Amino acid sequence: MKVFEIPSSLMILSGVVLLGALMGGAVPFLRQWKQTHLHYFISFGAGVLMATAFIYMVPEATEILHGQVGMAVLAGFLLFYFLERFIMIHPCMEEECEYHHIGIPAFVGFSFHNLTDGIALGASFLIPSLVPFVFLALICHHIPTSFAFTSILKVSRYSVKKTALFLLIATVMIPVGAFVSNFMLGQWGRLALGWSISLSAGIFIHMAICDLLPQVHKSERNRFKNTACFVLGLGVMTGLSLMFHHH
Repeated sequence: MKVFEIPSSLMILSGVVLLGALMGGAVPFLRQWKQTHLHYFISFGAGVLMATAFIYMVPEATEILHGQVGMAVLAGFLLFYFLERFIMIHPCMEEECEYHHIGIPAFVGFSFHNLTDGIALGASFLIPSLVPFVFLALICHHIPTSFAFTSILKVSRYSVKKTALFLLIATVMIPVGAFVSNFMLGQWGRLALGWSISLSAGIFIHMAICDLLPQVHKSERNRFKNTACFVLGLGVMTGLSLMFHHH
């Protein structure tokens, strides 16, 4: 029986993502923030997520799955769509959002969301060239998402202690997903790895298109600045691809 060995680098990067999520979740309690400032970072994160999926993850999965990659990416997109539509409560960024009145479902949905992100990170370690890009995408995504999550609990009048406990439990799901997926996919082989990367790419695309960009589009006043931040996120990941091109 193979011993469950967690790569030290996976432990470090999972810890950094977890720490970034915790820091993002702590920000709403440090001062009052304007929604426009948060939208800039959300726009940048959406660009990073989309570029990571299309430029890095899909090409890598194509080398394994070939003609099945489109089906696998679509499956990831639809999987997360139906989970969010009927099971999960995803935190939004607006104070009038109805989700602010549903603390426990938001916690459950946010925890599952973090679990799937951890799975993407753990899977990327089996294709080392993906690791820095998936890691950057998760950092850029989790800081504003955790900000939104604790803002929901704050507006819903949860105590600081209870909010901190919910945030800690939810963010721990990131390393849990990373460690378990890294071990299991290492046992199951390249076909399972290809499907995991493709499903993760579909989830990244869904998060960018359905969760982040709609929040940005609500702000008509700053649409040009938001669009510039979105393009900047795309540009950064494209530039990294050109600098560290791999075959």
